[in-house]
Amino acid sequence: MQAEIQYAVLATGVINVIATIIVVPLIDRLGRKPLLLFPMIVIIVDFILLTVCLNLQSKIPIFSYLSIVCIVVFIICFAVGLGPIPFIYVAECFRQDARSAALAICMLTNWIANLILTLTFEYLAILLESYVFIVFTVIVGIAIFVIFTKVPETKGKDVEEIIAIFTGKQPRQQDEARGKLMPSSKV
Repeated sequence: MQAEIQYAVLATGVINVIATIIVVPLIDRLGRKPLLLFPMIVIIVDFILLTVCLNLQSKIPIFSYLSIVCIVVFIICFAVGLGPIPFIYVAECFRQDARSAALAICMLTNWIANLILTLTFEYLAILLESYVFIVFTVIVGIAIFVIFTKVPETKGKDVEEIIAIFTGKQPRQQDEARGKLMPSSKV
């Protein structure tokens, strides 16, 4: 049993690394928002299928293996979307003077969420049994709604344009000759 756990951890790491290597060139080509939304939609379908597989695995043994496939699909989707994109997004949405603080808050939030998940998953699994992933399906669904409605695409935009989208103000333009920011001109 212990050797099998080691192989599962190794396989998880290998899948994560391969998916991350594949997604790096796609970030600038496809954009951040699609790389967040599409894997999250797949995660919702995956969690629903995983719930079905977990409910049927005691009756039909093949569903045990399909449950493992669902976990692998989740790992790939996470490595493509929710793993790297939020950190890239935060780095693109803040000016240089606030970027390190914003990334620190993002990482702190991420680690607190990981801690909460780690501390509560076992109890949720005991309470909800094979339906435990429905909770996460709802959470991912809410996140998809928020991202779709509130999060702008940052591909091809500089930080001033992104901040202007969030604030609803006109972006300031860079004066090329002096390198100073100046108000937009209609001339």
